[in-house]
Amino acid sequence: MDEINSALSRYDGHSTYVKLETILSVPKSTLFESKPSCYAAELISEVEKRGLSRLAAQNCLKHGISLGFLERIISSGGIYRYESGSMKKIDETARITLSPLGRSLRAADRLSLKEFWYFLITCSLLEHDFDMYGLLLKSTNKNNRTIVSFSEFGEQFRSLMHQRHEWLKQNILIRFPRNQVFNHFHRKTKKIKDSSIKHHLNMRREWARYLSHCDGNGFLTDTGDYYARLIKNVETKNSMFWIAPTPECIKKVGGVLQENNNIFTAWDLLRPDTPEAEPGEEIIQKVAEFMKRAFKTISLRVFAQAPLASIIPYIHFQEMCLNQKVDIHSIFEAVIRRYRETFYCMLTPVPEECYYQLRKHNSVSDS
Repeated sequence: MDEINSALSRYDGHSTYVKLETILSVPKSTLFESKPSCYAAELISEVEKRGLSRLAAQNCLKHGISLGFLERIISSGGIYRYESGSMKKIDETARITLSPLGRSLRAADRLSLKEFWYFLITCSLLEHDFDMYGLLLKSTNKNNRTIVSFSEFGEQFRSLMHQRHEWLKQNILIRFPRNQVFNHFHRKTKKIKDSSIKHHLNMRREWARYLSHCDGNGFLTDTGDYYARLIKNVETKNSMFWIAPTPECIKKVGGVLQENNNIFTAWDLLRPDTPEAEPGEEIIQKVAEFMKRAFKTISLRVFAQAPLASIIPYIHFQEMCLNQKVDIHSIFEAVIRRYRETFYCMLTPVPEECYYQLRKHNSVSDS
């Protein structure tokens, strides 16, 4: 049922109010400095020290998992897998680790890369919380200084869920019986009351102020308007970005996508609308520098190697800064070839699945 729930909604549905900076304190926890994973109870106890109740601390951890910064380690028959996504209940005996995105976020904090820090959080919210956060940006008009009302936002939110339900019926073959999905959808939408919409919207407005996407009065800033315009531009080209569930969710429910349908992610939304080009000198140097400086922070403690998946968000950030989309595989190929005395990596056609190491004669620093 959790899988169906995730397929029908694309938002962080945990209702307890938690400040965004408190949620982000979990990936930054010092517990991850000495070990690759922690028990959920350890992280919850650490959050409690910030003055939160046990329940609020548990919900803080749920938010971190739902937004893609943390993953649960699931063991089955001696095989381990990493799982993210929303969850109703926290098992305090479960082991929690940083996701590749969480490692990127931790590196941004350690290296004092403030703009990259905000970029990562924004991307996470657009990917995992679009139905609330993305809709908030999209529905707030900067030019005529208007703020959407709770009732208007509620109607837009419900309309979006109906569009997704219709899209699911037309484009995805789901293993679950269709009537089960249909009935669950209607039970879910009936539970969404205006009071709940108000609570969630107020929380997102606080998050928007933290990210400087909205000012103190709730109006979009220039940065917030930039992201809102990106969303509207994509809407005119391919509305599947927010109508479709995430690719991970489609796989989890056993869905089969109909032909000629492409699922976009938040990274696709934020990347420049230009043809992919060969990486230039500037971006190669910046990526190589980040790979070296971030290695200590993002590396897996046991194997002394770091995932390239944690470097890819930084490449997307540089693409936005330089307003030029580059081929991800080509840039890693160029970095590893040019800096072969610094890095060791067995690069495959799928960089997200690869890891790299620093040569022993290179000093490692995260300062």
